Amino acid sequence: MVFDGRMLIVASLTNSALGAVYWLVAARLYPTHDVGIASTTINTALTLATISNLALGTVVERLIPVAGRLQMKLVAVVQGCTLCLAVALAGLFMWLGPDEQLFTDTWERVTFMVAVPVLTQYTIQDSILIALRHGWVSALRNVLHAVVKLTLIIVLAASSASTGIVLSWIVPSLVAVVVAQTALVTAGNLLRKDRNRESQLPPVRRITGFNLMATVWMVVQALPGLVVPVIVLQHDSGTTAAYFNLSWTVVTASTVLISAVAGPYVSNSARSPAQLATLTRKFIRMYMRLSALRALMVAVGGPVLMWIYGTDYARGATPMLLLVALGQVISTSAFIYGNLERVNGRIGYSALLQGVGAVVLISAASFLIPSHGLLGAGIAYLLHDIYLAVASAPRARKLIRSMRNGVLPDNHLQA
Repeated sequence: MVFDGRMLIVASLTNSALGAVYWLVAARLYPTHDVGIASTTINTALTLATISNLALGTVVERLIPVAGRLQMKLVAVVQGCTLCLAVALAGLFMWLGPDEQLFTDTWERVTFMVAVPVLTQYTIQDSILIALRHGWVSALRNVLHAVVKLTLIIVLAASSASTGIVLSWIVPSLVAVVVAQTALVTAGNLLRKDRNRESQLPPVRRITGFNLMATVWMVVQALPGLVVPVIVLQHDSGTTAAYFNLSWTVVTASTVLISAVAGPYVSNSARSPAQLATLTRKFIRMYMRLSALRALMVAVGGPVLMWIYGTDYARGATPMLLLVALGQVISTSAFIYGNLERVNGRIGYSALLQGVGAVVLISAASFLIPSHGLLGAGIAYLLHDIYLAVASAPRARKLIRSMRNGVLPDNHLQA
């Protein structure tokens, strides 16, 4: 757990640095308006990919370690379902979304239709590798992806502005998906190593219930990422959207950073329940340290990076980043609690908290952004994090104490 977690943390930090350089190059080589359009397009594709995964990454990390000879079947079902849904959601967005504001020609629409399923598979493959205790492979792949897309954004600078940015992201993602899939089913037979071990999967009814709650949880977490950038674009301009999206890359990087230790913790706790107390204590210590680093990334690193992009970026985004960093500190215990519930297999209450939180966030953003711009977005996110911390506090305190002592109350996903 610690090795994979550390590798994923290093990869996250490296990707954050390379991502900062990537958007710096974009800000220097491409018009600000086109950066705003392209970043909104990429953000939309990433959000739809997240929704398309139906939180099955959470299921994979939790159940592959105990699937035994059913590992390959489980992975095939998960990948097939997410791929079909990604294509459907991409088409639905093209039909109902702000099509004319994001796409100017057929080629851009085709690129978007390819981007969503590719990013969906890229994400689910990460969860599969982590569940197989090959998190270091996922970490290496993500670093290589960041290097290649940085190279491509320079090479494609002479192309249509927003299309060049989008292609620089999607092309290396597609290559990475093909290579990883080949490795999963052939090289090393990663999915065949447990073929002689009996499955310890819980009943289908319990898996379905867990996945349903995980899907609700994931969708309500992802919805603000889909809605808020569109609110910014519709109520202001492509320029302000560029300020928001480029600054939000820092927030996203900080979230990926703390998430790096969650997957290994969940999969190893499922594989070795006798070590629950030790794993939980290590997880909480790592998470607390990373949370402090996360806040510094957003509150200090974010404004510095925006200043490097340009003074207009810094003036537009810094107040929002400071408010978001404060909210992250406040909600630390809520996010620890959510990951402990993933191990416990009972995430209904966490899903409910996130659902109400999404309503609070989107409602506040819709009210505040038109009159206060990005400062309004920052206030909305702060209110959201305060709500999560307060609402989860009673259950969080009890569950954290219990699992640090090695007691798993009423595990819903035991075989």
